[in-house]
Amino acid sequence: MKNFKEHMKIYGFMIKSIWEYSKKTVFLILLASLSSAGLLLINVFLPKLVIDSIMNGGGFEIVTYVVLMVLANVVLAKIPGYVNNYINNVDLPGVQQRIRYNICEKTMKLDYSMLENKDYMNLKDQADFIMSTQSPLANFTQVAAEVFVSFVVVIFLAVIAFSFSWVLGLILLLVACLNFVIGAWANKKMGDFLASLEDINRKFSAYMNIIYDNSKMMDVKLFSMHNLVNGSIYKLMKDISAGIANMYTINSLSFFFSGILDGVSRALSYIYISVRAVSNVFGPQISIGSFALYTSAFVNFNQRVRIISQNYVNMIMMRNMTEPYYRFMMLPEEKAKEYEYEMPKSIDTIEFKDVWFKYPSSEDYVLKNLSFNINKGEKISIVGLNGAGKTTIIKLMTRLYEPTKGEILLNGLEINKIKMDEYQKLISVVFQDYNIYNFPVAETVASTTDYDREKVTKVLKDIDIYDKINSLSSGMDTKVSMGYSETGEKLSQGQFQKLAIARSLYKDSELVILDEPTSALDPKSEAEIYENFNYLVKEKTSIYISHRMSSSIFCDRILLINNGTVEDFDTHHNLMQKTDSLYYKMFNAQKENYEYQEEEKSYENE
Repeated sequence: MKNFKEHMKIYGFMIKSIWEYSKKTVFLILLASLSSAGLLLINVFLPKLVIDSIMNGGGFEIVTYVVLMVLANVVLAKIPGYVNNYINNVDLPGVQQRIRYNICEKTMKLDYSMLENKDYMNLKDQADFIMSTQSPLANFTQVAAEVFVSFVVVIFLAVIAFSFSWVLGLILLLVACLNFVIGAWANKKMGDFLASLEDINRKFSAYMNIIYDNSKMMDVKLFSMHNLVNGSIYKLMKDISAGIANMYTINSLSFFFSGILDGVSRALSYIYISVRAVSNVFGPQISIGSFALYTSAFVNFNQRVRIISQNYVNMIMMRNMTEPYYRFMMLPEEKAKEYEYEMPKSIDTIEFKDVWFKYPSSEDYVLKNLSFNINKGEKISIVGLNGAGKTTIIKLMTRLYEPTKGEILLNGLEINKIKMDEYQKLISVVFQDYNIYNFPVAETVASTTDYDREKVTKVLKDIDIYDKINSLSSGMDTKVSMGYSETGEKLSQGQFQKLAIARSLYKDSELVILDEPTSALDPKSEAEIYENFNYLVKEKTSIYISHRMSSSIFCDRILLINNGTVEDFDTHHNLMQKTDSLYYKMFNAQKENYEYQEEEKSYENE
């Protein structure tokens, strides 16, 4: 019962969606289905009228009936083809784009923690892939309309059959039910096979992406991975071939048994109707026109039942295809909160007060009982081993995450009770896994099309990348990577990182955070960036996370995180006095490593 209710919700969602996306598509599909049904009924009834008129010596009315048949076959027969052509080439692309837009819009409305959840993102990818390649909504509308119209036609034809002979009507109904069962079984097997193709297609796309991606093909060639990649693709192709062969076998069996049943039912129908046409053995003798009517009605009755059985299973298949999209669109969105506090005009203090945090899908806490405070204008370095929770602290501070327990306070006010967009205006962050989008350099730095060009120029000069940008084909108007414009030009990873830092400087926020954004730079360039950046932020509150421990020297205090807790929070000088501390060991270990690297370089230069 629960599954039935859920399935009905999905069907309701599908109908509502296609109606919202394109009412025209719904009307056109209904028009095509009604035209097809109308043509069938005309071809069932008009031949009887024509034949009976001829047999009765009719005159002009014969011509009228023939003209109506010809017109019906010319006009009504063309409508479904025109409709399908219009939907596939004009309407459907717009519907698919609308669906992709909805997926993008929904993604932006999700809580950030959900975006880092693999299950949710797999659901998004699955929904996007199926909806953009299989068009289940439009197909569902088509088969649903076909089922509805065919059901009405079957009832109409059944009335004709039972009015002629209830015994023959029952036999045909029984045969139709058996055909329905056989067709449903075959179509269910086909549906299961097509559903299995979704996973195969995703894997196949992943392998093809390796082939089409130059950077990935470099690894394939250097590490002789040809057999590994080709072998994986070959295995997928074998699975597809085996599935297709199995489908042909099932379809052949289905057609074989359905053919036998159809043959038996047609034979019985023709024998019975023929006997009634030439004698009154089984009942009153019928006219030749009635003979044409009943034979056509019985044949079309069986055909329409088969169409219903096939499309019923197709509806189930379309529902299953749409389910990932439905489930993704039903995910809870980021809650709209009622904010208690106005955003303070400046950041005087930031305090973590007994903060605990764990991911929704985990039982283990990443951060435990975290308490510390940062004062206005301080430059803080957060250090710790990999996985200690440094980036998680930043994501909590920027409100990408919410604490599981405890509070984060800004000037004594709980940050989750301050309006989000106002709060985030005062913070500039550059993460290690930053993103640079395919926009002109100036728009990338300013994050808007309405920007101060002089300010962009100044920021690019401050970060020592202006000369490189100015040398590009369109200067600051050059798109920063290939993909959408022929004028786009590729920058190095280090240059991308400098653009990300320039973007944070242009924002001119009160709190500036660098979370290991210089990993692609060599130690010398990295040191220059940090020293220069420290000068550029001037009196602003700044937080640094860097794998380069020496960047902590110019900071006011160092927050040492170990196993998700605050191990120490002090100046570099004081921490270096504690020779048994984690900070002391990390600093000296890295210092020795860098000294060794410098010696290596000196030796190579000699």
